Amino acid sequence: MKCCIGEKIEDPKKAALLKKINGLALAAFLVMLGVLWLQPEGTVPRSAWVFGLGLIIIAGNVARHLYGIGICCCSTVLGVILAVAGGINLFGVDFPVFPVLLILAGIGIVIGVVSGKTCCTGEGSDKDLSYWKPGEEKKTGVRNH
Repeated sequence: MKCCIGEKIEDPKKAALLKKINGLALAAFLVMLGVLWLQPEGTVPRSAWVFGLGLIIIAGNVARHLYGIGICCCSTVLGVILAVAGGINLFGVDFPVFPVLLILAGIGIVIGVVSGKTCCTGEGSDKDLSYWKPGEEKKTGVRNH
């Protein structure tokens, strides 16, 4: 697995396919929200959109894998968390999704800083981040894979 943040795909066919996958995921999300908002109040649990978003993110990563683009670990983890948390809420258990996501993100940052590795690639942080010091030419900090 790799991190897809700032990912640049060299193969033009795969890049075009990834745009289609991302576009379809966005369209599915918007349709899902529209359908959920059209339902009468109280007929659909409020957490249904969280569950649906998690499934859409996971489906996008499955499509990336099937077409040989590579799974994005950051969004896969997020999708699983959203799907599980939304599913738990659908069964009536009150689960604080967003506070838990904030806590997990904070823990991930601490682990990355302490270990010197990024959360997704496992590479050293000096390979992933650009630090600018006064008197040096400023770097953009953009990662290219």
